[in-house]
Amino acid sequence: MACNLRNDTVCAVLVMLALSLGDGVYAADVSVAGTSTLVRRSKVAKFVSRDSFPLPVSGSVDDPTLHGATLEFFDVVAPGAGMVTYSLDASGWRALGNPAGSRGYRYRGRDDVVDPDPNGACRSVLIRDGVLSAVCRGQAMTLSPPFSGGLAVVLTAGSTRYCTEYGGDTRRNRTNALRRKNAPPPLVCPQFLGANQCDFNGSPSRLLLQLGVAAVSLAPSGSIGIDCGAVNGNGLGECTCDIINMDAIKLLGIGEVCIAPAGPCGTGAASCLAGSAVDLDFVGDHNVGTCTGQANCATQCDSYCAGLGTAYSSRASSCEGFCKGGVNHDLVCSADADCPGGSCPGKEPLQGGLHADTCNCSCVGEGLGNAAPAGSMTCQIGVDITIERDMSGICGDSIPVITFEPFCGSLTTGNASGVTLHADNGTNPDDQLPPGSGSFLSTDGASKSCSEFAGGDVGAMALVGHLQFFDSSLGDILWQSNFVCQ
Repeated sequence: MACNLRNDTVCAVLVMLALSLGDGVYAADVSVAGTSTLVRRSKVAKFVSRDSFPLPVSGSVDDPTLHGATLEFFDVVAPGAGMVTYSLDASGWRALGNPAGSRGYRYRGRDDVVDPDPNGACRSVLIRDGVLSAVCRGQAMTLSPPFSGGLAVVLTAGSTRYCTEYGGDTRRNRTNALRRKNAPPPLVCPQFLGANQCDFNGSPSRLLLQLGVAAVSLAPSGSIGIDCGAVNGNGLGECTCDIINMDAIKLLGIGEVCIAPAGPCGTGAASCLAGSAVDLDFVGDHNVGTCTGQANCATQCDSYCAGLGTAYSSRASSCEGFCKGGVNHDLVCSADADCPGGSCPGKEPLQGGLHADTCNCSCVGEGLGNAAPAGSMTCQIGVDITIERDMSGICGDSIPVITFEPFCGSLTTGNASGVTLHADNGTNPDDQLPPGSGSFLSTDGASKSCSEFAGGDVGAMALVGHLQFFDSSLGDILWQSNFVCQ
């Protein structure tokens, strides 16, 4: 989005549109087209943008001669080539034109009394009618090509951010240098959302365990880390979620549920533009066919999930009666003891006897549903769940009586639905969790805007999802998670 001072009405409309699509904390995010850029490894970063855009108003909060400015260069795919931020003190800026500032502003590092060139400040920066440019050298220039994604350039003057992302024409992207030209203006300002901690303590958070005809609701207490890294000019960035800690959850008559981190898992995404679909649908099937080993079952599961639609993919599979993992992987087993370092899927079925040669499968459909609001996100999270009998409230102080296979689940701030077919190895697909033909368990999440998340505000944000477990000593389990940040 580029504004032209010669048409104030058009400029105002474009700025309002940008603010309605994105959710920056700044009064105006001004996207400009990039003409050229050059980064030499640990030596220099420079760029030129030729476009129409509003200049900072002299004497306002955006006037860099009064309040200084900052300039960021970073790879929008972390860690990539890294990130460098220059603080451009007001002492280095001069207003251009008569009256002052009417033609723009120029920064010279040699005039910066706080951080003079060549000790880290940029040599020169220009905000002039139709031109943005900068040349930065010195000890602070730590960018290390090649770049994994676009090179984001963000010049912040008070409440205004001037933003460019150099995808464009790549002329060179090697270990010694990056050179790109002709980058279109980004849809939103690239930015780092950063990491936050989602703390939850009982209601309204809950874990719902659907067991055959019974449903058990638990109140979790703990923390999840959410790291969303850099958001590119299309408003998208990668997100990861990890369990930081989870208190033991007492399950009367059974024991205490202990949830620990597992992984590594894949990434999800954050969208700073409205419109992305982020709903999830979890489909588990206790029996998708007869299998002869874990590889054969995985192939069947991939095919089964693909048959549900293009949005669906396999998340986990197990061929019962064959070791999964460990030194005896794919050998016949009847108990976990037969599989050192791994597990024996189906070793504790509710319906008597091992369901040998049965392939069970878990699928997830992603990017479903209606357009979601700006700030919506998804992530994967690794969970390692055990149940201990002693009810001490302390996990790890006794030998687990039930051990689930570590699992990578998905969470979303949108809506999540889940169903398990052929539950407890039933002969009919209508043997479901939750019980009843065509039924499913669903829950709604809640998002925060990108600016709120970047500012550390995740209060009332809700991440929801499902997990499926087969053949525990409690039978098959459809697990619904609803973590509401406090």
